[in-house]
Amino acid sequence: MPVNRVGDFGLAPGISGCFTLFQTVDFSTIFARASAPRNSWISCNMRLNAITLICILLLIGAVGKSAQIGSHTWSPDAMEGPTPVSASIHAATMVTAGVFMIARCSPLFEYPPTALIVITFAGATTSFLAATTGILQNDLKRVIAYSTCSQLGYMIFACGISNYSVSVFHLMNHAFFKALLFLSAGSVIHAMSDEQDMRKMGGLASSFPFTYAMMLMGSLSLIGFPFLTGFYSKDVILELAYTKYTISGNFAFWLGSVSVLFTSYYSFRSLFLTFLVPTNSFGRDILRCHDAPIPMAIPLILLALGSLFVGYLAKALKRRTGTSGINVFQFLALHRPSNGPWTKRPLPERTMSRGPPPPPQGNTLTLGTGAWPSFVCGRRFGKVCPSTAECFDLVRFIIASANVFPWADAPPVQALIYITPEETI
Repeated sequence: MPVNRVGDFGLAPGISGCFTLFQTVDFSTIFARASAPRNSWISCNMRLNAITLICILLLIGAVGKSAQIGSHTWSPDAMEGPTPVSASIHAATMVTAGVFMIARCSPLFEYPPTALIVITFAGATTSFLAATTGILQNDLKRVIAYSTCSQLGYMIFACGISNYSVSVFHLMNHAFFKALLFLSAGSVIHAMSDEQDMRKMGGLASSFPFTYAMMLMGSLSLIGFPFLTGFYSKDVILELAYTKYTISGNFAFWLGSVSVLFTSYYSFRSLFLTFLVPTNSFGRDILRCHDAPIPMAIPLILLALGSLFVGYLAKALKRRTGTSGINVFQFLALHRPSNGPWTKRPLPERTMSRGPPPPPQGNTLTLGTGAWPSFVCGRRFGKVCPSTAECFDLVRFIIASANVFPWADAPPVQALIYITPEETI
């Protein structure tokens, strides 16, 4: 797809730039040499900071791989395969690759503040755009796919405000409740004869009590309901963004808070349209429906336990290690030998504390504000909003861009993308 080519055009030159500047692609060597004064190139009578340029190129690769703004359209299309594959792709493997790359290269990204600002704005904008697009979807799996893009935006802008440990913590928590949501949706689709349109469902709570309970747990964890797994990471991300006295921190906090409202809205909308509103499907389909059998129920139970209790891992590790719960992953990262040269060099303090974080009651109020319209409209009218997703659809723009630049997907360019990293390394 053209959007993946954009990521390739950023990632390949970024790796090549690392090799050109540091003469290696080894993490420990790059982190040790990054503080050297020879970190600028002179090109076209302009003095460019090489590390800033490399980080921006790597960010473009992460944007393509993690379905961020402008390159997010491939992620909902990728969920058209089997539901277990969708759960693996959207929960913990493929789409999180860009987030992990930024977190793994965090010592390098800490040098150019410009790159961190771009990361913060890209992640916050993605979380908002994907959340607003999710409220306009009628495909059950597509709603969950757009929620993945939104949660990845939280992880990205957490890296942008230099809180990589919290980003990885949210990545781990996200794997549990997002896999639970996808597999629960797969159970519904399997029983409904492969029907994915929520407008043709409804009234399934009586036929699917177990699946309904599992999907409710996953949705509550997704929106960050207090004391569930998603709450312990998402709320901390917003709290840390609030304490950053910078323009990018303010932007990330307010856009992330509004995204929480929309996340609550489309999560409860999917629950009401699928399980609680009067049925909109044929009677014979309802009669043939059955809840998840035991082989399908066992993974749901295990993921539900993770969606409920994994957040307490931070407290347990705090008691055992004496480290702050949100810094557990940073505590482990600092003891990696590859990060040794970097951790010995103190970084300048670029931010100022705003003061005490907002009270946790604000998060609960935001969740209730987003859930209430879904409850009222779903109960009274049986539907929430019309199908107007085309207003937010960027597919037409991407297709038009691909027609303008058809050479971007030509075989010689593909060969260049695939050969260059191997030859460079």
